[in-house]
Amino acid sequence: MALTQVNKVLTTGPSFKAYKSTAQDSNTANGATKVTFETEVWDTDSCYNTSNSRFTPNKAGYYLITSHLEIAHAATTARVMGQLYKNGSIYAEGGGSQGDAQFYPSERSSWLVPMDGDDDYVEAYSYGTNNGSAYNFAYDQIYRCTFEGVLVRGL
Repeated sequence: MALTQVNKVLTTGPSFKAYKSTAQDSNTANGATKVTFETEVWDTDSCYNTSNSRFTPNKAGYYLITSHLEIAHAATTARVMGQLYKNGSIYAEGGGSQGDAQFYPSERSSWLVPMDGDDDYVEAYSYGTNNGSAYNFAYDQIYRCTFEGVLVRGL
């Protein structure tokens, strides 16, 4: 496929990026927590819903979905792992990260996900702990916790 054809595919399909702009504190340790991303950076086809933090593309295809998560003010044994849910069920897990009081644990994962363009949707979840206790997400910067996706190619 020529480069111009690749660029056309990537620029004509749904794409979004959103970030966490409000606190989401006291998340249960060692359990799946849905992460909310309240502010859009872009949403080319109005497929990302800030009220439920879901991406529901209107075009069938394979989507590259990425989440980046950070735990704020963590203890030495704090850790976080990203999870991707598709249609309300766990679809995939990402790598894990451990931090300390001077270094926010952060984890970035990407998944290639086939979606039907009608009713398939994805959501970002987290599995984490702050020294065995509840944890808070970092949200004070646009880059701390993000969720994004782009159409790679049709089905």
